[in-house]
Amino acid sequence: MQYYLDTSFIGSVLRHDANSQPAQRWLDEHAEADLWTSDWTRVEFAGAMARRARMGDITPEMSRILFAAFLAAREHLFTMTEPPTSEDYDSAALDTLRQETGLRPGDALQIAIARKLAQSHGDTTLITFDIKLAKAAPDFGLPAVIPG
Repeated sequence: MQYYLDTSFIGSVLRHDANSQPAQRWLDEHAEADLWTSDWTRVEFAGAMARRARMGDITPEMSRILFAAFLAAREHLFTMTEPPTSEDYDSAALDTLRQETGLRPGDALQIAIARKLAQSHGDTTLITFDIKLAKAAPDFGLPAVIPG
């Protein structure tokens, strides 16, 4: 079994928020599992930290520290998927156009990347705290779990 960790999950692991304890508990329970994420998650995480700094929730220095923590975790906690391809972007674009899902483009790309992981490495479950993403993922053949 593979687990694809999205930005909301990794963010809760690396910074203190309402989902940090469930995230850490899930990681502890799956310490031996194959954990994956993507370069897209790296970009989304940096964007989320920059947004928090702009809003004054954290300092710009803290945003850089948290991003460095992400880079360190990338080396030790999970494996990076292959970079998204043109086909992944096409898939995400078409999935975004499915109005009934309400998917944002970045979430559709997360699903496309996780689906490709499932095709190449077997059963894959998306781990997220994003309720809309978790609800939409099964519509695209991808099981999703919200820890906690």
